Amino acid sequence: MIQEEKKQRIQRKKIHERKLDINCYIREDDLFDIEAKIIDKKPFITITNYDFNREANKPIHEMILTVTINKDFNITDVEALMRTPAHYSCHPASEKYRDLIGIRIGPGWIREVKEKIPMNRGCTHLTEMLQQIGTTAFQGVFGLNLASNNDNESTKSFSSNFTDTCYGLRKDGFLYNKNKK
Repeated sequence: MIQEEKKQRIQRKKIHERKLDINCYIREDDLFDIEAKIIDKKPFITITNYDFNREANKPIHEMILTVTINKDFNITDVEALMRTPAHYSCHPASEKYRDLIGIRIGPGWIREVKEKIPMNRGCTHLTEMLQQIGTTAFQGVFGLNLASNNDNESTKSFSSNFTDTCYGLRKDGFLYNKNKK
């Protein structure tokens, strides 16, 4: 039975919605902004630790994290904005993300992030977005290079930089062996 048929047969009720939107922009100063936005909502009224309840379908989290990098993937600036944090006491955690300035996005960078921003000093939701910000940075910057260089050499160097980082670019796979020729 295919998954779609199974979904039609089993009744479901949405209890949580998370939207994650991440974009990469090239700036006029030749830097890149990777902007990530997360919004969490519930379809029912939720309690808070304060003197109010949140309305149904209103954000319980709405946060934006913008990481600015240069062409070498070095972080030059970070801005974390908590429009709607889970708790008002969360706001100061957004300042800690400026400690990422100087880190290079690449292999092992998330480990370095976790050293600079321990769990109890950062925001789980902002930190979670950093993995996707890294992937979006590579897609954006390298994608731009591929669009402007229509030769096979740029494609080969792009692929070889990521050997064994995923199934498609594994050493015993088609793309790795194709580029070795």
